[in-house]
Amino acid sequence: MDQFYKSHINSSLFILENRHSKQQRLMGYLLYTAAVFILINSQLQSQQIYFCQSHTENGEPINASIIWNLKAWGENIFILYNNGNKPIKEPILYMLIDKYTNDKYYPFDSRAIHIEKQIPWVVQNYKFTEPGKYEVYFMGSTHERLVSARFTINIEETANPQKRQISNFYYDNCELLFCQVVIGGKPYNVKKTISMSAGGSTYIYLNNENPLNTEQLLVNVWRKKNRAFDYDEFIESKKFGMKTEWKDVFFKYKFKAPGEYKISIYNDREIQIKTGFITVSQ
Repeated sequence: MDQFYKSHINSSLFILENRHSKQQRLMGYLLYTAAVFILINSQLQSQQIYFCQSHTENGEPINASIIWNLKAWGENIFILYNNGNKPIKEPILYMLIDKYTNDKYYPFDSRAIHIEKQIPWVVQNYKFTEPGKYEVYFMGSTHERLVSARFTINIEETANPQKRQISNFYYDNCELLFCQVVIGGKPYNVKKTISMSAGGSTYIYLNNENPLNTEQLLVNVWRKKNRAFDYDEFIESKKFGMKTEWKDVFFKYKFKAPGEYKISIYNDREIQIKTGFITVSQ
């Protein structure tokens, strides 16, 4: 065999060995990557978020689902985080809720959950009143996502979608405050007593966890007559226009005389929203 063929054969052997070595390195890299992926995936899968109707004492979800059809006034859903049966060592967990709008998930609400004892699960009872697609995720002290999950809320519509049905408990958690001023939707210098010498006026702030679902507020003002037991002296009625989707609203009211007053507020169907009491001194 002449020198040319020997050289060609040796060169071919080098190429084959080189290719074989690259294939081994590539196979090793792929196996390593697959092992890391399986490890990470198993860790992620060990943590779960459930959207459920209830739960057991051991943190097991009851009637869990990712699609919920709720009543027109909204309903509560339990959001249960399970840490894969491992105790949660974080002192605080942050639950964040994003809502899908215009092809993207945007921040919607959040909760800070204080972990009082090391248990492998926590749960939050959250009331949803708006339809749409949501994403919930939990974070620890490093503010890195521990686990996330998505689900869909459908809201039952009434004959008039602009005015959803009001239950007997719709305004149970509504808040009525008397304050000096409202800035950025927050009341400041909340009071139970004001004086005529300071002008006799106050802002009345109304805040509900759900949309107030009314186009008007009817405000009735009563006063105790001659220190009577009941608020038996009717002073006046006022009406204020608003939008049905507003969850809070405020307006200014000026008292004309000192006394003990009761302020009753109704929606445009004469369903009572809230009643508040204030004393006006001289």
